[in-house]
Amino acid sequence: MKQKQLLLSLIFLTLSPPAFSTPWWQTSVLYEIFVRSFQDSNNDGIGDLKGIRQRLDYLKNDRGNSLGVNVLWLSPIFPSPSYHGYDVIDYRRVNPEFGNLEDLEELVQQSHMRGIKIILDLPVNHSSKQNPWFLDSQLGENNPFRPWYVWQKDKPSWGHWFFLNNFFYYSFFSA
Repeated sequence: MKQKQLLLSLIFLTLSPPAFSTPWWQTSVLYEIFVRSFQDSNNDGIGDLKGIRQRLDYLKNDRGNSLGVNVLWLSPIFPSPSYHGYDVIDYRRVNPEFGNLEDLEELVQQSHMRGIKIILDLPVNHSSKQNPWFLDSQLGENNPFRPWYVWQKDKPSWGHWFFLNNFFYYSFFSA
């Protein structure tokens, strides 16, 4: 009887899915890439998406001589006035220094063929002062983009505030 119960328990455990499954990001090898400095494909001194694509076999291949990366986390690739890219001008385009949307699509396709996921660092909690949303938010208190930014009539005593159009706007990074 005990053997039958043990056998049934083993069959149940084998056939039943686990009570929980471990999320993919807890078992993956993530590799963060600062795109600007990773691999330059056209000798202009700036890393780019094609350069990353050239190194995919180094990051993961089936021959056992790679880093075994499952996930690439790319620093912001959007147009930006800064070297780091965290003050985004346009979230719908690729910084021309890094390539274009077709280069991104090709990188994603080639990565997926190797079993590599792509994560884009998407800093939506702040943008460039050159971003159209910020530019529109300056146009008045009734502008639909105004609440997307922190504007005050009087300068608060804390933080980084900059005066523009008779109001102060908050900027953690710089003017």
